[in-house]
Amino acid sequence: MVRLPLVSVVCTVYNNEKYLRQCLESLVTQNCTFDYEIIVHDDCSTDSSQEIIREFENNYPEFIRPIYQPKNIYSQNIKPWPICFEKARGKFIAICEGDDYWTAPYKLQKQVSFLTKNPEFGICGHNVKELNSFNGKQRILPGINEYMTYSIIDYVDRNYTATCSIVFRKNCLNLPHPLFKYSPFGDWAISLLIMDKSNGKIHVLDDEMGCYRIHADGSHGRFHRNRNSLVHAYRLHLIFIRTVKKYLLTQKVYERPINKKLRDTNRLISSIYPVYSFQSIKYKIYSKLYHIKMFLKI
Repeated sequence: MVRLPLVSVVCTVYNNEKYLRQCLESLVTQNCTFDYEIIVHDDCSTDSSQEIIREFENNYPEFIRPIYQPKNIYSQNIKPWPICFEKARGKFIAICEGDDYWTAPYKLQKQVSFLTKNPEFGICGHNVKELNSFNGKQRILPGINEYMTYSIIDYVDRNYTATCSIVFRKNCLNLPHPLFKYSPFGDWAISLLIMDKSNGKIHVLDDEMGCYRIHADGSHGRFHRNRNSLVHAYRLHLIFIRTVKKYLLTQKVYERPINKKLRDTNRLISSIYPVYSFQSIKYKIYSKLYHIKMFLKI
């Protein structure tokens, strides 16, 4: 009889050769009292990422379950995570993208232990170190000094946990879901979906057990290049919150925090582009057209 893993670790990869070996080493060296698997999804990388994955597949066949895409699917608006989640055999799912890594060998054990002892919770996160290659700075996210519990309303305002920190119950994530389908921020959407399906909360450990990179080739690194990139990020925040309002948090209790988030984000954009500047006018026109396009689409 096949013994199923308790945890499925999902690692998505695209041209991560500079970071991937460190990432996979941190995944295969977890100290756990349970079995786990690592689903590594490569989206048709053009560097040596596939060779590195095959090396780990040969050395750690008990852990690595690879998916090699013959063509890049992200460029076809197909998100890799649902493919990985569907193949996951574990009761719990952890995520670590190919340019991030874990820094504690007991990370999975601690988070799974918490979720097992507290069945009302659907998701658990922890502190991570953020490495910013643009300015060389480091900081701890979310930077808590004791265990914290955040609510859905807290997560309307911001995403407190890095992707590489979350572990959640697979049965709390019902995909496909329109929020995840149309969201520009998949990790933020997952946290909200899991909280909505469970007790409306996420438990965050104060242990620093991962490292999150911001770099030019990363999914979030492109938002740090210049002022226009930063405004684009805030514009995506507006799209995300409006999508949350339409497809998930439709109850009246969420109206005030959602509207506050929209106002605050618009103020941030205005502070970057002065009200009467050409860029401000250009942004407002573009923003209206962008939102019309998105909501006609969805």
